[in-house]
Amino acid sequence: MKTNILSNARLYILERKQAGEVFISSDAVKEWTVKMCDVEESDRNYFFDYYVNSMVTIALNMNNCYSKERGEGVFVNVDACRDRAVLEQLLGYADKDIESDSSRYAVIKRRLRQLDFEQMFIDLDNPSASIQTVGDVIAAAM
Repeated sequence: MKTNILSNARLYILERKQAGEVFISSDAVKEWTVKMCDVEESDRNYFFDYYVNSMVTIALNMNNCYSKERGEGVFVNVDACRDRAVLEQLLGYADKDIESDSSRYAVIKRRLRQLDFEQMFIDLDNPSASIQTVGDVIAAAM
């Protein structure tokens, strides 16, 4: 029986996000995922293979060996590769990974900007002025 670990983990995380939780425990995600996968009835070899595959991929990547084709299980030793086409293909994958990292950066920066607009502003020169958000003050100034 193949159980999708990633889907179960994502489901739990989405539930926590919808609940507005700021901190999500990886242990809680793991516990939920194992519970949903029903490990007692699932094929333990599947879970072992999944773990080993994940660790092998990490080890290959740490040693400059990158997936030639997603999902094929064939990795290119970049240090030994002399085929420009293969290296350019890997570079295309790396660009996508960089976009992913850039996306993460953009999400965090966007949230920081949102927080700036939610922060409270007090006019110290006019103590009787109402307390406003920075966003309200900027909007009023425009």
